[in-house]
Amino acid sequence: MFFKHEPHIKNRYSTYKSIDFIITISEIIRKERRCFNTYENNYYLEVESGFMPKIQPLNIDLTEYDTVILGAPVWWYAFAPAMKTFLHDTDLSGKTVYPFATNGGWLGHTFQDFVKECPGAQVMQGCNIRFNEDKLLTPESDIMTWIKKIQ
Repeated sequence: MFFKHEPHIKNRYSTYKSIDFIITISEIIRKERRCFNTYENNYYLEVESGFMPKIQPLNIDLTEYDTVILGAPVWWYAFAPAMKTFLHDTDLSGKTVYPFATNGGWLGHTFQDFVKECPGAQVMQGCNIRFNEDKLLTPESDIMTWIKKIQ
C-alpha cells in the first residue's frame, strides 16, 4: 500500500483481509491477491532457499510517495517469498516504510528482514497482527495505535 495522507479503517479480519484493514481516503494502490492451497508448496524450503517468485510489477511511480505500508504473511519466521521479490525489485531508499505482518503467533525475524531488505529506507516499528485461523488475536487497540503513528 502506498499513501500520502490519512488512513480510514474497516472492521474486517483474516490474513488476506488484513490488506483491506487499512485503506486511505486520498489514494491507494493494491496488488491483486490470490488464494492458494496451503499444501501445494513446501513453504519452508522456499523461505530457506531464498526463493523469489515472479510477481506482477507495479505500474506506479514511487517517486510520488514518501510513505509506504507493506504487509505480508509470515512463513517460517520470515515474510513470504513474494515480499522478498518485491523488495529486491523495488528501490525504497528515501522512503518511510511501515511494515505489518499477519501470522499465527510465530513472527520470527520478519521485521528485522524488512530492515535488512529496505536499504536506505527508514523502516518504522512494525505491527504484528496475529490470528488463530479467522479470529483476530491482536487487540484492535494495538492496531489502531500503530496506524495513528503513520499519520
